[in-house]
Amino acid sequence: MAGLASRIREAGFTTLEVSMAMGVMGIGALAAASLLVSSLTLEAGNRGNLAAVSSVRNVVETVESTPFEEIFKRFNTDPADDPLGAGTAEGNEFYFVFGKSSKLERVLSPTGNAGTVFRVQIRFPTDAFGRLAEGTAPLTTGMPTDLNNDGAVVNGADTAGDYKVLPMRIRVSWQGPSGTEDMIFHRVLSRQNTSGQSSGTGTTITADQNMLDTVGTIAQDLNNMGNAAPMGFARMALLTASGMAKQGYNAMAADPPNWSTATNFLGSAAGTLEAAVSSSVLDDADVRPYIDRLRAYEGVTALR
Repeated sequence: MAGLASRIREAGFTTLEVSMAMGVMGIGALAAASLLVSSLTLEAGNRGNLAAVSSVRNVVETVESTPFEEIFKRFNTDPADDPLGAGTAEGNEFYFVFGKSSKLERVLSPTGNAGTVFRVQIRFPTDAFGRLAEGTAPLTTGMPTDLNNDGAVVNGADTAGDYKVLPMRIRVSWQGPSGTEDMIFHRVLSRQNTSGQSSGTGTTITADQNMLDTVGTIAQDLNNMGNAAPMGFARMALLTASGMAKQGYNAMAADPPNWSTATNFLGSAAGTLEAAVSSSVLDDADVRPYIDRLRAYEGVTALR
């Protein structure tokens, strides 16, 4: 009987051990499933961020290709002042759809389109009457309020016909995995950083000076795409390049920008993005426009 009891106790311990092992395996399986779901959610979120930045880039390019004095009238909320007649301009809202084809396409309306819809809205510093007025609250800290550059900020002065600088806020919103998501971008447009120029007074920016502004914009775009190591390294290289080249308005300074040195950092940034694409860390379709532009800028030896 003693031997039988011993075997029973041994069998009981074996069953307990198997149960514990199965419990541990079950917990591990649940953890693995949770990790997989989290990874898929994160990937969907990152792709949403990339598509959002791409949609904003499309809108910015549309705005910057417009004659400078027409930008406010064409992209504000009032259809009555459109240059070619009421209701003929683009307005302040754009819609893009990111569907199953993994391609971002512009649509006129979010209805009737499968996929994630990205709504891009443009806002200018307007008063309660919709006028481009000086003295209104800036869109963000540090933005200019002297819109006609006459050295004085006159509260309520309508500058729609003589503005020299044009602050702009761009908001993109969409339905992400965790609900409504959005990003906000700020830019200050002027005759010195818009390519769509027409006749009139003011200095027309050269292509090389426009490059400096674009480099800063690319750095901002990468910052919104995510915190992956290649993004961070490329972003820092671009910020260094734009700093060396005195990006933005300082490109007009008397001290000539050190563009030849800055191009080394542009090459480093492009190389980092290319390596990330080769190792499948980044999607080529997402970063190829940036790589191509940086490689083109890298070949410029000096500001004209």
